[in-house]
Amino acid sequence: MSTRGPDPRVTQEELREIIKEYPDPFITARDVAELLDVSRQTAHRHLQRLVSHDTLNRRKIGGSAVIWWYED
Repeated sequence: MSTRGPDPRVTQEELREIIKEYPDPFITARDVAELLDVSRQTAHRHLQRLVSHDTLNRRKIGGSAVIWWYED
């Protein structure tokens, strides 16, 4: 198990743009993983970092499903 953190090739600014341009009002780690071609766990780490350093919101909506979004 790696503890390096998110893939450094993806900047926080790039991730912000991906989230803001996503056609739905929220995004999931699975969506981010597919868009960035990374694992879901890596996508989750990227998203969690934005929550702790930015204004990204997160909400658990069931067993293990989490959605992420920016307020307008």
